[in-house]
Amino acid sequence: MMSPTKTIALLAILLAGAAIASAAPAAVEGAADARDRFLVIERIARLPAAEQAKELPRFYRELAPRYMNPVIEGILSSTPTNILDPNPANGFDGNTAIWAKQLAEAASELSPEEVADKLKVGLYLNVAARARALQVLKAHAKATEALIQEDLKSGQKASVSRAASTIDSLQWRTFTDQLLAIYLADDEEMARNVGSALGRDQATLRPLLARVEKEPKFLVRCAGLLQGILWRKPAEPLLLKLLDSPDAEVRYHAGHAVYECRDPKLAAPTVKFAQEKEPRFRIVAAYLASNLPADEFTAVRKDLVSLLNDPDEAVRFEALRCFAQQKDLAACPVILELLMRNHPGPAGQREITVMQSLAALTGQQFGYDMHNWGPGTPGNQQAIRQFQDWMKTRGVPVPHIFEPGASQGMPRSARQP
Repeated sequence: MMSPTKTIALLAILLAGAAIASAAPAAVEGAADARDRFLVIERIARLPAAEQAKELPRFYRELAPRYMNPVIEGILSSTPTNILDPNPANGFDGNTAIWAKQLAEAASELSPEEVADKLKVGLYLNVAARARALQVLKAHAKATEALIQEDLKSGQKASVSRAASTIDSLQWRTFTDQLLAIYLADDEEMARNVGSALGRDQATLRPLLARVEKEPKFLVRCAGLLQGILWRKPAEPLLLKLLDSPDAEVRYHAGHAVYECRDPKLAAPTVKFAQEKEPRFRIVAAYLASNLPADEFTAVRKDLVSLLNDPDEAVRFEALRCFAQQKDLAACPVILELLMRNHPGPAGQREITVMQSLAALTGQQFGYDMHNWGPGTPGNQQAIRQFQDWMKTRGVPVPHIFEPGASQGMPRSARQP
């Protein structure tokens, strides 16, 4: 096992390298690089507290930021309960705190290299490195807070961005006032840098709405932030009013701000957005409809079903997701036709949307392999037949068996029940 002195020496070499500052994001680097990075983080996490404290400023400024991006975890297709043994039998309810505890416990029995061997793939190595990096920062909370404070007061974009990313990852709310002051100032780039750290922070709602009331076009900046704060809450009266604004940009971003609201009052604005000429408004309509309470969705369904055959493909896919989320059988023939289409190359966001819609509508995916899209494999053929049977038991007419085609787009001719 490497001694603390040697680990410090290795850390110094690593931090001195230009690769730390200029390498690709940890979420996309190769497995070999991910292993090397993890080993450094893991060895630091095993240092005595005094040694960690000595290296914390460099660790915070130069190494840890590589692992603050939540995308590192967001790209996981599943979250294994035990990151050291991601067996489906163990379940998929893991999270950063659980993984950090598992890694810390493993340190008493396994060397860093043995832990890396168990993690195997780059994705899990990066996730594990992030968990351990956060563990180190939390273990020295006061010192970390001082470093964050120094960055926020510096006024330097890179430093403020680093502080905001760290605050966001640690989910600390002690810096809300400072972050909000930066966000409300005139520097839009700086505002973007700190926005993620304010996500879902209820303390920001009233100041943001006060600014929007005075300056409605401020919604262009803060709609995404309001979206998180208002998640599954009723829409604010001011935003409901601005959904009828004569200014298209204000109207559009007001729609974005209430994207995640669950409010019967949004039914009428949803129908109006569905009738707008610009596709971006119709996308908003489909998204808002997916979150309407069931009774309100049923009441306006007749005004929205045409979105499944919209001239714009992005609108059609958002409408598919919406109808599937609402358990509306109009999504069935659209999903079926898409499952029958060949798609060369790796699955993309469209294919992911189809699979998510299938799962939302039926509660399962029938074993369909999205990485080998189309009816060309026995497994996918069986999955398609099972979905057709599912449709029949619910009284949905099953169209003729589609001939496999090379088209990659979204169908516009699917029959709707």
